[in-house]
Amino acid sequence: MGDCHSPFQAPRRHGWAMRSAALVLAASLAVSGCATSGGGTNTAAGDDYCNPNNPRLTPAERQMCADAATTFNETVAGGAITGALAGAAVGALAGLLTGNSRDVARGALIGAAAGGIMGGVDGYVTAKAQETGNNRTMMLNSMTADVEQQNDKLKKLVVSSRRVLEDSQQRYARLTADQKAGRASAEQVAAERQRIEGNRDRLVSWLGKAKEERDKYVQASAQMRQQGDSTATLDRQIKDMNTQIAQLENNISGMNAAMQIRRT
Repeated sequence: MGDCHSPFQAPRRHGWAMRSAALVLAASLAVSGCATSGGGTNTAAGDDYCNPNNPRLTPAERQMCADAATTFNETVAGGAITGALAGAAVGALAGLLTGNSRDVARGALIGAAAGGIMGGVDGYVTAKAQETGNNRTMMLNSMTADVEQQNDKLKKLVVSSRRVLEDSQQRYARLTADQKAGRASAEQVAAERQRIEGNRDRLVSWLGKAKEERDKYVQASAQMRQQGDSTATLDRQIKDMNTQIAQLENNISGMNAAMQIRRT
């Protein structure tokens, strides 16, 4: 009559394992779907200022926020999270085959760790291999197309953020002149300065995301070269991406200069 021989224990353990594996798999699929779709939000800055319904947004700011949301709807971090959950699901299902609930939990943990690693550049290269049937030429063409598409998006963000910079320079210069003439208050000038600082901080955040993406492509190119592939075309697109990154940095510097503040 001991617990280990009870005819009801194995089914209960097996049922718990089934439920656990199903939950992990459902979570992985749900988060994967959110990562692919971008979560349905337009607040790429990580705050509510870029909400498209924010009435405080100028037309230039609204366009900049929209361009950023389009550019960074998927991130390296998001890929790592998705990879970790997918790995957890696979590990849990593998453990389920043993009928032991402990194996389900152990498999999920091991799978999550492996999947998280694969969610970065390794996951990207692996996904390209699966998409193309491990055809090396097609893999390189697909990677090059990805970087080219990212460059097109970054170029739009560069243009819209430069427009925000120009508007900010004009407004701040006008307000400081009005303050000296007694037509504007110190509070108005401070509010405009805070607005510019907020846009500068958003650009700094987006710049970091762009560099993460660039680094992913650089590492993917290096992996392909290690396998004997020629990555000249891919590397030209990466070089173009570096140009867009440099221009974003210039816009950030311009915002700092407009307020005569040091970069934080």
